[in-house]
Amino acid sequence: MAWHVAESTRLKHLTAVELNWFVRAYAGAHRELEGDEGAVTADETASDLADAYREAIAVTRVR
Repeated sequence: MAWHVAESTRLKHLTAVELNWFVRAYAGAHRELEGDEGAVTADETASDLADAYREAIAVTRVR
């Protein structure tokens, strides 16, 4: 299945939101804000973006 730019951008946005709101805002963890409007770069693959999202979710589950 081919990923489109819009899908990749949404996944990157969701990853940043997961970290910004759930970890930083709700859990009170002190961390730099992730940019949630960042464009997907040419070197970011769908697999990279999915892995980053899974990692972000794993962080919020332990909080």
